[in-house]
Amino acid sequence: MDNYEFKIKQIMNELSAKNSLDTSFKETRKKSAFASKHLLARELTKYDGTEFIINAYRALLKRGPDEEGLDYYLNQLKEGKSKVAIIKQVQLSSEGKKNNVKIKGLSASSFFDWIKENLLNRAIQLTKFLPRISFEKISKTERLEILLQQTLTELLAVQAKLSKIDHKIKSQDKDIHKLYEETGTNLHLKIPNWDQFYSNFEDVFRGPPEIIKERIQVYIPIVQEALTKNNNSPVLDLGCGRGEWLELLKENKIKALGIDSNPAMIEQCDQRGLDVTKDDAMTYLKKQKNQVFGSVTGFHIIEHLPFITLMSLLDEIYRTLKSGGMVILETPNPHNVIVSSNSFHYDPTHKKPLPPELMKFILDQKGFTNIMVKELNSLPNPIQDASALTEKFNELFFGPQDYAIIGYKN
Repeated sequence: MDNYEFKIKQIMNELSAKNSLDTSFKETRKKSAFASKHLLARELTKYDGTEFIINAYRALLKRGPDEEGLDYYLNQLKEGKSKVAIIKQVQLSSEGKKNNVKIKGLSASSFFDWIKENLLNRAIQLTKFLPRISFEKISKTERLEILLQQTLTELLAVQAKLSKIDHKIKSQDKDIHKLYEETGTNLHLKIPNWDQFYSNFEDVFRGPPEIIKERIQVYIPIVQEALTKNNNSPVLDLGCGRGEWLELLKENKIKALGIDSNPAMIEQCDQRGLDVTKDDAMTYLKKQKNQVFGSVTGFHIIEHLPFITLMSLLDEIYRTLKSGGMVILETPNPHNVIVSSNSFHYDPTHKKPLPPELMKFILDQKGFTNIMVKELNSLPNPIQDASALTEKFNELFFGPQDYAIIGYKN
């Protein structure tokens, strides 16, 4: 508390000095500067510390302070004694009375100093005894301040609780959004006989295996060229389905294995003597070492994935590919209006179409190079007309129904 009192008094003294009118004569340390018998109080109070004591002595006693006097009055200042009080004390000393130097404005300064000191002392006393004063005896204003402080403390506590609740809500919202995105991805866990249902769905809407093999024959030369760069390392087909691509690779003497989570599809592949494993694509890839495969392919799988899963899948593909390895991902082409507005929505597990420009950007961001888009399966019988309008119409309605995004790992 003593330090507290000293700091308050020190601040009050500094305020008093700063508020003095700046009309005094030029500063000097010569004795002749205070030779007059009539001085203004502010001509002395504008100085601080040792300089103030020296000038007070010169003005009132016509000499410099002795060591004992200097130490004494400096201690008085440190303890909170005002400059006006010290001037009065020096002036009323026996030596000061003999010199009889008049200080104008000292009475007014003393009055204001008295007010400050009394108010300060009252404040200090109140601070000292406040803990012992009963709540009933505190003034209404002080009681209100205490209540406001208590209310503020309670509000801050409520705010902290609300912040925690808000954090939980945001976390739960993310979980709900994730579950919403994953709706359809694991339908085989929720719908009875889903695996057989989806196998039948592919037979009806995707077409016979022979037609599919004919469509994807175009990728064989691309894969063969890539494999020459990494010692014919195996090809991994994600979401191999009925195994048309695996069978085509086998016929071309390319070592390959397939992954699918649908037991009905795996059974069909087993019956055809194909190397397949029942597993989720992400789960399987995460089990593999770095740089295992020469190529990784995925036909019509990326449109089934939540975006976060797609990004993670590409990371795993890149990690498991050998240097010079290649990725091929075929997906419906939303540039074709018939596809984006109609046929894409036949499959209940589709998330949303992925434009080729977007996939090209994503592969680039994931580190793949020499990225290219291969458009496939245009609709037959476009309108035969040489006009620019017809050409644009044919592009939108009869253009490629699918495209493949192809990229390489350096």
